[in-house]
Amino acid sequence: MNEESFRTIGEIIRERGTNPKTRDRLFMQFEDERLTFGEYLTLCSRYAHMLLRTFEEKKDCRHFHIGVLMQNYPEVTITLGACALTGATLSGINTGQKGPSLARDINFTDCMLLMTDNMYLPEIQNVINDLEWIGPGDVLVNNIRDKDKSLSPGYIGLGDKLLEAETALGIKAFNSPPDIDTDPATNLMIIFTSGTTGAPKGIINSHRKLLNMSAGLIAGMNFNSDDVAYGVMPHFHSNSIYLAYIPALLCAGGFAFRRKFSASGFLPDIKKFGATTFNYVGKPLAYVLAATEGLVDHDNRLRLALGNGASAVEQKKFMERFGLDWVNELFGSTEGGATVIRMPGDMDGSVGVMPPEIKLIREDGSETEPAEFDEDGLLTNYDLAVGEIVNTGGLGNFEGYYKNAEATEKKSKGGMFHTGDLAYYRLGEKDGQQVRFMYFVGRTGDWIRKDGENFLSEPIEAIINRYPPVFLSLIYGAPCHQSDELVMASLKLKQGQEFDPQAFYDFLISQEDMNEKWRPDFVRILTELPQTETVKINPRDLKRKFYNREAVSDPIFWREREDTTFKPFSLDDYQNLKTRFIEAGRTNELVRE
Repeated sequence: MNEESFRTIGEIIRERGTNPKTRDRLFMQFEDERLTFGEYLTLCSRYAHMLLRTFEEKKDCRHFHIGVLMQNYPEVTITLGACALTGATLSGINTGQKGPSLARDINFTDCMLLMTDNMYLPEIQNVINDLEWIGPGDVLVNNIRDKDKSLSPGYIGLGDKLLEAETALGIKAFNSPPDIDTDPATNLMIIFTSGTTGAPKGIINSHRKLLNMSAGLIAGMNFNSDDVAYGVMPHFHSNSIYLAYIPALLCAGGFAFRRKFSASGFLPDIKKFGATTFNYVGKPLAYVLAATEGLVDHDNRLRLALGNGASAVEQKKFMERFGLDWVNELFGSTEGGATVIRMPGDMDGSVGVMPPEIKLIREDGSETEPAEFDEDGLLTNYDLAVGEIVNTGGLGNFEGYYKNAEATEKKSKGGMFHTGDLAYYRLGEKDGQQVRFMYFVGRTGDWIRKDGENFLSEPIEAIINRYPPVFLSLIYGAPCHQSDELVMASLKLKQGQEFDPQAFYDFLISQEDMNEKWRPDFVRILTELPQTETVKINPRDLKRKFYNREAVSDPIFWREREDTTFKPFSLDDYQNLKTRFIEAGRTNELVRE
């Protein structure tokens, strides 16, 4: 077991903030703000005492949860540090959630206190009457950032709450960490993913798990005290927590970020902060490359990027453009049950060498065969080569889902971690040995992965089925030339109805519970419903043909990222898009036999 298994993040925050060798080292950089490890410990201590006072009337504050719905302000990771010092749990609320979905996430994770900012306060006000444990007086609005904005009646300013605690305790006690021992197995952070019923699942992340996960990744990155991690992915997500914040804590390095990822702001930030590592999920590499077209700039400290969702072409261009040593494309999940990392010398396009315990399992329970390709580079034995990624050696760092024993059991069936992800492997040689290089394909069942986030089709279908002209909708992932997938909707309209592209788009953006990433990129209007002999709807053929204009005669509409309506998708459009797949080295994504 890793030595970090016997420590807590709170202990490490204390150690970094009090040790003469580290307390004055620069730790956190945000825009024009700078915090040393000592200053970070002081702020975490202040927030910790504020949390303790807030929960002092409760039976045991260490069992209470605080939800955070906020941009990437320092207050997010300061609150996480406060939870680490007190034994409380932070629930990272997805900023894309709205309406009933937002209320559900807050209620499900038993939040008794909620921290937000003025950007998301209107969303909270819309659902405040639906929250079980939280009223306006339990919502702390980050007026540290928005000092010029007045508070809505009944809501409390975060700065005011901190001042109240300081006045009650005195400055010395307020600035000192509380004397609380926390078990490493304590759940420090709940991070949401998707659930089998269509509602998100909350993944348990104890101190032990977070430290183990990050310690393993640190070895792959060779992260040390001279590194500065640029972590601009949302802080309610695991990516920046696992790959930037905790590595910086463990190694006494630096952690830099802005409130929201910006492709145009990437290079200025990298230089301003002296960043050496960059973590990503989904398409950030593609966005940065597009924003810096024609530019080659090696005048920076950036040495590697680590994440998932970038194509082999994007990885290569990114290294060439910014002078990186390597892009560590990886396969992994917030659950922590299975991880594969692409290291130098691994095959292009792969996510690395599969450890012996990682197997690819077909539906009949057998292991897959090596992938085979034709002269055009297309996979020819899909059914034999593609299988679910399973950790047959155990559950890894998976600790279960919060209040969801059924989903936990399904994921850990037989004492093995079942990822629900599909891949194939190619045989190759590395360091004189034959190895299996793994290639991520997609998700099993109704999973869709877009822009680095996983979600199910069911909640999207439920929303679209509310659209009056729709009789039935089928939602599934379709190939994307950059990374992950796009969302495709096949609609069967009610008799006598016609598809109005603008009206459908307007409907989508008007739905409070429609996450922006859920909005379809392609729409197919079905002339007939695909049915089995038992009259069950069968989406298999739809998924296989997706928007392939060479195989589909039904009307198809699409929208590109900045479009505010849908437009007809022609054969010429398909051929042009196919060229993009070829250029990106992702031709295999178009083959779904």
